[in-house]
Parts: sequence; structure tokens; C-alpha cells
Amino acid sequence: MSKKDITDSKKLILWIIATGIMGIFFALIYFLRADFSYRGLSDAFFIPGVTMLGGVILLLVGRAGFFDNVAYFFVRLRDFSHRKGTKSFEDAYEYREYKHSRRDSDRPYLLPFLIYGGGFVIAGIIYLVLMLAQR
Repeated sequence: MSKKDITDSKKLILWIIATGIMGIFFALIYFLRADFSYRGLSDAFFIPGVTMLGGVILLLVGRAGFFDNVAYFFVRLRDFSHRKGTKSFEDAYEYREYKHSRRDSDRPYLLPFLIYGGGFVIAGIIYLVLMLAQR
């Protein structure tokens, strides 16, 4: 198996996972609430869509290094509590550079989550407009 085949199979798995997550989330909201109107459809599409997009945005913010200083605090706290006498990293800048180099080598494939999240939000808005037009 070539590297491209492995990458393609990982992407396919992510598409399947995204489909499963959104399908289960939609079914739980739509069928457990038993609101089979445009409002129920709007909620069942919009809530999972916003949740998925929010998760992706939080992941992207974290990967951009927004939480590195907080993580460095916990690394220093661990070093202090173990009383090793040595620091894992000399300072926060060194820790940020280390994390940055690791992030560059491992980029996540988020396209299925963005497409499903955005599509579900758009579908939720469409059903909301239909609900309001029906009144």
C-alpha cells in the first residue's frame, strides 16, 4: 500500500466518522423531540451544525497556539510538583516553538467536518425561513 492509498483511506474514514456523528446527532434531536414540523427540522439541522463548526473552530484556535501559554503553565506545574530540579523547557518561548514544530508536521483533515457543519447550518436556516413563511 502506498502512502497516497493510506492517506486516502484515512480521509475516507474521517468522512464516514463525520457522517455518523452528524446522522446520530440529527436523529437524536429529531426523533427524541418528536417535533416533525419545520421547527423540528430546523433544530435538528442547526444544533448539530453549529456544534460541529464550533468544535472545528476551537480545534483550529488551539492549533494556532492560542492555549500554549496555559499548557506551558501546566508543564511547569508538573515540573515543580515532581521536584526533578530540571525544567522540561527553559521558557514559554521554547515551549511554543516546540509545539509549533510538532503542529506543522501533523495537519488534521477537517474538510468533512466543515462541509457537514456548514451544510447543516444552512439547512437549519432554510427550514427556519420555511417555518416563518408558513405562519
